[in-house]
Amino acid sequence: MKKTLILLVCTSAMSFSACADSGNMITTDQLPVVAQQFIKKYFSNETVAYAKYDPEFVDSSYEIKFKSGNSIEFNKQGEWKDYECKTCIVPDELIPNEISSFIKKKHPDTNIVNLGKGKRTYELKLSNGIELKFNLRGQLLEINL
Repeated sequence: MKKTLILLVCTSAMSFSACADSGNMITTDQLPVVAQQFIKKYFSNETVAYAKYDPEFVDSSYEIKFKSGNSIEFNKQGEWKDYECKTCIVPDELIPNEISSFIKKKHPDTNIVNLGKGKRTYELKLSNGIELKFNLRGQLLEINL
């Protein structure tokens, strides 16, 4: 009986996790207005493959996947959190000036292919595989070679 109960609890937890991972497919019209404007401004040349809403307990988010393989994640207010480039580079307009200057000076032959924005930091990955973390003032905090 005890094994059956444990198996039932584990199965339920796995099912719940699978449902949470799948998210809800939505149309781009269902995105927050801020996210819609962001996509129109920076990615008007991209075609959306799908849009998904992930209703998590603490931090709900929206994910946009483009046909090119590039993707953007937005928080529940529609502010961008992460941009991943599979076929391009991160638009210059999204990169804070201090970080852009640092990259041009220290890593001139690279491009930013992934940019994430947290509450206190920016995390990015360069085309040469180096990962960097900056505070919001653009000061380097960490480097992973």
